[in-house]
Amino acid sequence: MGVYPPLVMENYGPINQGVNYGIVFCDYSVAAFFAPKFLSVLSKVTKGDFSKAFYVAIAVAVFGLILNFVYQKVKGADQN
Repeated sequence: MGVYPPLVMENYGPINQGVNYGIVFCDYSVAAFFAPKFLSVLSKVTKGDFSKAFYVAIAVAVFGLILNFVYQKVKGADQN
């Protein structure tokens, strides 16, 4: 198993690479469709200041991190 804990290998290991790639690719497609539209509206509202976009990106990244921790807790509770 290497240096990764079993929970990580079950979800992110080579055996699940195809499924994980499909999920990530779909998420990239959704982001590529909505992000430019969102940023154009945001730049009009803030009169060209894109600093708010970075705050939105940070919030989305933190939300994803929180979802990852919640998933690990739920998955760990199911295994016990």
